[in-house]
Amino acid sequence: MALEPLSNLNTTFSRIIFLNDVLFHHSDILKLISDSYTPFYSNYRSPGRLPTMVCGLDIERATLYDRWVLRDKCGHPISGMYPYFHSASDQSIVRQSGVLEVGVCWNGIAVLQADPFLNSSLRDSRHDWLEEQLRFPKLPDNCFASECTLLPLKLLNSTIGNAPLALMDTSVVLSYTRKWYFYYAILLRWPVVRLWRSLWEDIWWQVWWQAGFGNLYTWKGVENGVGPPECKISGWPSCYNYTGAVFGSTKQGTYTLA
Repeated sequence: MALEPLSNLNTTFSRIIFLNDVLFHHSDILKLISDSYTPFYSNYRSPGRLPTMVCGLDIERATLYDRWVLRDKCGHPISGMYPYFHSASDQSIVRQSGVLEVGVCWNGIAVLQADPFLNSSLRDSRHDWLEEQLRFPKLPDNCFASECTLLPLKLLNSTIGNAPLALMDTSVVLSYTRKWYFYYAILLRWPVVRLWRSLWEDIWWQVWWQAGFGNLYTWKGVENGVGPPECKISGWPSCYNYTGAVFGSTKQGTYTLA
């Protein structure tokens, strides 16, 4: 239903923005849009690629909020404990409020390339999207998955040749209540607070992660793994050693993140 108006539009546009019921600053939207037009470079992405989608970082209380959907670039679930990701390189990017590659995300605000959602007659001929007009996929019957996982995965799998790319801009901090938005998006960015965090707090976060607390807050499934069975991800690369279970959406199409 959310995408139905696109079927009746006879015009082209370049980006679609999905907003949850989050608090944000208008500059956050502009930053994500800018990210979506900026080529992303990494150790194995050269030359740079324009991202297929870009997300913010939603935080509520003392934890990352949307752990059900978010996966790192290797398909691994995320911890609610700062700096959230299990990879040391990803953790470093989060500490610097940088942009990192993820496997799939949504997290309050998502900016997606619009071309796959348009009628085929309106699409940019330079893209290689599959012909089907992209819509929210039907939820699986035999396992549990979020629509906010299924749509990005279908988008990422709708390209034929060029490798798709999902990014998270960790400088775009969102929250669902006013007090936590003030705390994470405003208070923690004051220069004196940032200095204190870099000199003291980040050290203790590393100690707690080394003690195993990060794994305690890692997503283990609906109702902490005892709820309905979640759909399994397939096709993720093996980027680093990780012994936890991998949850999420079934893969759509033939695309893999390798």
